Amino acid sequence: MRFWPLETKARLVPLKYVCRVNPDALPESTDPELEIEYIDIGNVSFEKGIEARETFRFADAPSRARKPVHNGDVILSTVRTYLKAIAFVQGASDNWIASTGFAVCRPAPGIHAKYLYRALQSSPFIESVVAASTGVSYPAITPSVLSNIEVPIPDLVTQQGIADFLDRETTRIDQLIEKKRALIATLADRRQSLIEDAISFDGPATKLGHHVRILPGYAFPSSEFSADPEDVRLLRGA
Repeated sequence: MRFWPLETKARLVPLKYVCRVNPDALPESTDPELEIEYIDIGNVSFEKGIEARETFRFADAPSRARKPVHNGDVILSTVRTYLKAIAFVQGASDNWIASTGFAVCRPAPGIHAKYLYRALQSSPFIESVVAASTGVSYPAITPSVLSNIEVPIPDLVTQQGIADFLDRETTRIDQLIEKKRALIATLADRRQSLIEDAISFDGPATKLGHHVRILPGYAFPSSEFSADPEDVRLLRGA
């Protein structure tokens, strides 16, 4: 099934000709004292990429900690693919290790790393991955099937231009989102302040029981409450 628009001008190329998929793996003979920074699927989101890492001795690390990653790699979750756990690796040290639940995609010569990342983030590619995944409660895709999914590959200059444009525009949009969140937080604080200012009128404080009627069962003496039948009732929770 094709998910790329018919108007796509760049040639469609299987992923295995665009990058090396899972080029490295830590062997069982790895020094048990080696300190690694582990990237689990739960540490990666579509919006923010790699959000956290966990430090382990290799001997204590999860058995899934087997895939070394380097700057310029793209990691893509091959399990629960609908979660869209995709990230561009940057700022990595030699001991960053990803879960076996990721496919590590290392760009081939002539492929711009950031362009590859954006191509794998695109809706047509993700839809292709989800459609090719098997399983109901825990859908997954094998590396061999993933490697045959196609991506559009223009010339390198065009790749660079697309990557630069998307970096610039997504950064601008992220900044606008943060400003909006800050404004919402400010408005929420202002709303609470208005409520408090309105309630904090000048005058003597009185007991709540003088203004409401409590249903039987509250541990307050009835003398504390008004007997006026027009008072508002306060209902007891279960």
